[in-house]
Order: sequence, then C-alpha cells, then structure tokens
Amino acid sequence: MRRTTFSTSIALVSFLATAATAVCSPKKIIIETDFYAFSDDPNAIGMANAFMSWGELEILGIISSINSEYASPAIDVIDTFYGNGDVPLAVRRPLNDSTGVWEYSDYPDYVIPLIEHFYEDVGSGYNTSYPVPLYRKLLAEAPDNSVTIAMIGFLDNIYDLLLSKPDNYSSLSGLDLVKAKVVELVMQASPTTPSYNLDHVNGTYAEYVLSVWPNTITFVPGSIGSATKCCVALTTELDISTNPIAFTWNITVGYNESYKSWDPTAMLYVARGLGNWYIWNETTEEGYAVEANATNGYTYIDTTKKSPAPQRAVEIAPTYSNTSLADLIQSILLWTPGEANPADSVSYCNSASTTTNTTANATASSASLSVTAYTGAAGRQIVPAWGVSASVGVLLACVLL
Repeated sequence: MRRTTFSTSIALVSFLATAATAVCSPKKIIIETDFYAFSDDPNAIGMANAFMSWGELEILGIISSINSEYASPAIDVIDTFYGNGDVPLAVRRPLNDSTGVWEYSDYPDYVIPLIEHFYEDVGSGYNTSYPVPLYRKLLAEAPDNSVTIAMIGFLDNIYDLLLSKPDNYSSLSGLDLVKAKVVELVMQASPTTPSYNLDHVNGTYAEYVLSVWPNTITFVPGSIGSATKCCVALTTELDISTNPIAFTWNITVGYNESYKSWDPTAMLYVARGLGNWYIWNETTEEGYAVEANATNGYTYIDTTKKSPAPQRAVEIAPTYSNTSLADLIQSILLWTPGEANPADSVSYCNSASTTTNTTANATASSASLSVTAYTGAAGRQIVPAWGVSASVGVLLACVLL
C-alpha cells in the first residue's frame, strides 16, 4: 500500500488550513440604530460588539437615525467597553440636544448618564461623520456582495443613501453601490403590520426603500421581541457600576426586572441566522414584494408584484420558545470582555447553504467527528469554530498514518 509522504501530508494540511481560513471570516455589517431612549438599543449594540469580540462579526460602522448629539458618544461607551472604540460613527443632521423621545416619557433617559459615568472619546455627535458619506465610504471599501445592513433604527439615512450621487468614494450612484456591495438588509420590522421603526418617521422613506431595494430583505417582526422578555440577570449577575449594559438596564427597566427585546432578536439573526430558533414565515416565501404606504409607513405584501430578491420574514421555530430565545440573548450579554469566548461561538463561512440545518460528518479510522452547520443570514453557512480546527486535526491524523 502506498504511504503518503510527510512533505505531502504537511502540504495537504497547510492547504486545508489555508482553505478554512480563506472561506471563514467575520461577517461585515453596518448598523443603523435609533439608540437613544429604549432599553433594547444598548443590548443590541452590546450583542453586536460581543459577536465582534468573538470573531463572528466585523462592525464596519454604526450610524444613528437619531438627531441627538448625545447618541454617538453613548454608543461609543459600549463600543469602547468591548474594546471596539475605533468603530466609525455617524449621526443624522441637523443635531439637537434632546435626550429622549417625548411620546415615550415613561422610558428613562440613559444617554447622558452613560456618557457621564463611562469613558468615551467622541465627545459629541458634532465630531462624527454625516451618515451618507460614511455609508458610501464603508461600502466602497468593502468587497462586492459582502455587507449586511442591520436596520434596527429608522430608514431616513438609508433613503438618503439610495438617492446619493457619485462622489470621491465611488463613481456609483447610491442605488448601484448598494446593489454591488450589500448582500442583505435585515429590518427589525414587520412586512404585514405597523412597525415603530417604519411608521415613526416619514412614511415616504419606507415606501421608497422597499420599492427599489435591489437585494435580499429579511424582516424580524417586533412581535417576536415583544414576546421575548429578557434580561433579569443583567442587573443581578453583572456589576452595574462597571458594565454599561447592566448600567442602562438598571436605569431603564430596573433591578431584577425583565422587558421586551425587539432589536436583540434582530441582531441575533444578523449574526447567526436562523439557527434553531427561527424559521421562515410561509406567507413571505411566495416571492411577492413587500411595499409600504407613504402616508403612514405601514407595510403590506403586494401580491401583484414580484420582488427582485427575496423579501421574507422570520418567526419563532415551533420547536423553540420565546423564553429560550430570551435566555440565549441574556447569555450573550452576560459575557464580559476578558472572559473566554463561549463554547458555542461560531465562524461564518462564505459557502452556499440551504435554508435548513444540515450536518457534516468527518470520520477518521474508528473515530467520528460531527460538525453541525447552521443556516446563516443571507444563506451563509455557519460552522462552530472548533469544528474547522478539529476537522483539520482529524485529517492531519489521517494523512500521517
């Protein structure tokens, strides 16, 4: 029997390791947020930062839909806490000095307390970029079909981006730039019922964005977050004085209390896709376009119009529960910088994937290694980080025999 030479084995293993590195990389995202008044906003930004710390996401930039000069510094507090204080920020103009949403005065303000209690080096929204130039810069610098936009705020900045003209960053129009660079728009909104993120501002934004968006849109309805009550342990297990996530939860929700988790349920999909917690909503799987009423921003499915790319919504899987979803979100937020990465942290791969969970098996001699690959956002495959290295290790053992 012919034996593989040692040099050939090393070359093969080197190739496998290189291939694994080449196809697996953090998912690039830009976050559009209304971080400002609601308790779920800091949690969503915290989750994104945790995923970035674990190598699952690369936050290219965070853009504020809120005109307050205090929004960006408060976001920087959380970014800095996770060691990501260099993430570019932008805020919508013109700026004002507001600290909360007047219609929701029962939600305590937290941006000023965050800025006063924790370190940040932005100082004011006046020191950050305008949204459209930052969008265009980040997209122009990104590889084609590589960016996911996490819309957990409003659509005004994205509307402006789509209407933008060629500039020093790109010779493409805004719409063409989005078509070339963005792979998916994930919206914390519903395709069939009123959504705060769409109807709180000018309905023209939602109408236009939904009517011309050239790539995949995934809706994570607010009904999921409303039924997902989180995160008691943030105040009981974390140090409120040193952890900005626990600090804001204590201010907005209270000690040992739980509340709704709208934006975190969307951020979970952005990072980890369907997992075993979501499935596709059947009513959005027919390929019809989701449209919005310009008068009020209300969405509906237009059965007379096919969408140019999938426009679909997720819902809780029948085998999962909102309680389990809340526990998962809470576990992500309980991680603090400096701790070991969670065992279930994952790497996102560029290989194609189906919309159902699949299992890959690697067998060496009498040993068998099972690696589960989950469906990622925009159809990207997700393989546990230990799975890649373990598979290479098993293959190394094989070729050296």
